[in-house]
Amino acid sequence: MSRNETEAVPPVAPPDIERALQTLAILLGEVGPVFELVIVGGAALTILGFISRPTKDVDVLGLRSGHDIPGIVKHDPLPPELAAAAGQTALDLGLNPNWLNAGPACLLDWGLPQGFESRLVRRSHGPRLAVHLPSRVDLIALKEAQCDAPG
Repeated sequence: MSRNETEAVPPVAPPDIERALQTLAILLGEVGPVFELVIVGGAALTILGFISRPTKDVDVLGLRSGHDIPGIVKHDPLPPELAAAAGQTALDLGLNPNWLNAGPACLLDWGLPQGFESRLVRRSHGPRLAVHLPSRVDLIALKEAQCDAPG
């Protein structure tokens, strides 16, 4: 039986987030552009050690222009190569097919807190994958913006 939207998919537990990101990095390989993901929401809180509960997904705010280049670029949908590797990761690990998504990308349309990029913490997951994690204060500000978002 194939998974569909009505079937329950287990949430991503804290150790599974790191495992999923490592699997994603392996699938991306060693040659090609580096994907510098800015992750927000419950997954960011978990990776930073602020919470230890499972989350349903990993929310990608956007992609950094480059490790040393300022700017976060909105990618909704995610770039095809990244989306394909994320899909294979979901199959390999039994995750929700949308475990890695650009759901909060619309927040970039409204602007980020002043100094947001300077407070990001970068963690490498291989030669082609890095995640950037906001500060606790920025995560709270983004959550409040999300709650105020129309629709």
